Amino acid sequence: MGFRAFWRLFRPRTALSTAFASLGGAFYAGLPEGKEVLYLFLTLLGVTLAHFAVNALNEYVDYRSGLDFRTRRSPFSGGTKVLVDGLLRPRDALAAFAVTFSIASAAGLYLTYERGLLVLLFSIIGASIMLTYSTLLVKLGLGEVSVMVKGIAVFMGSAYSVHGLLPIEALPVGLSYGTVSAIALYANYVADLEADRSAGRKTLPILLGERAPTGYLAFLLLLAALVIYSVSAGLLSPLALLSLLPAGYLAFTLRDFGRGELESALRNNAVGCRMVDGALTISLLLRASLAL
Repeated sequence: MGFRAFWRLFRPRTALSTAFASLGGAFYAGLPEGKEVLYLFLTLLGVTLAHFAVNALNEYVDYRSGLDFRTRRSPFSGGTKVLVDGLLRPRDALAAFAVTFSIASAAGLYLTYERGLLVLLFSIIGASIMLTYSTLLVKLGLGEVSVMVKGIAVFMGSAYSVHGLLPIEALPVGLSYGTVSAIALYANYVADLEADRSAGRKTLPILLGERAPTGYLAFLLLLAALVIYSVSAGLLSPLALLSLLPAGYLAFTLRDFGRGELESALRNNAVGCRMVDGALTISLLLRASLAL
């Protein structure tokens, strides 16, 4: 047991999606000024630690259910295997969840005190998704939908926490971040399809069967439509169209799935999704900085 084992448990690379959505929401309403810089720090800290918490909890639940013993080893899917390999004990994962969730909750409560009850509402939505994801949502076929809702909640909640504004018109932008998360998750579901089926999960690839690649393509088209609409509606600057380049890169994931090259598909998917998130967030930062 050591720092590296806990770091693997938290899977920090997967938290980038949440961090980017939070930064995007904060920058959508402008650059933080004065005390808003503190609010941005606490918001980013809270959502990132909440993501760490859900990763720790999911690892525990998947270990207890036996799912982690059936999924293939991969840097991109199937869990971290730190419990399977004995690097950490199940109670260590629960303790990691409790600590990170508590700190995230403390940040959320302070922001609620400073900004109002809407922060608490967004926090409850996020916590509900986090606590029911492995035990309920994926068994109801709502895994992909839940991360799309999470993207909206993180984006909108961050805008409100930092600036005290609730930009309802920006829902398509928040949904863009959520769709990227759904794309990342969908590819992992494809890789873990048989293990998920044996555990009683109802992921979209399982429900679609042989048409699973069509579902991935549908998410890509939805993402492209959301970005193009957001730019045409003035919600995003034209710079956001650059995010469509890495979105096109994600098409290689479909190619690799078709060839049975799962490792390459998952790598392309992970890299492409983070590039889309990054491009969207940079476009929002530049828009706020340069008033584009």
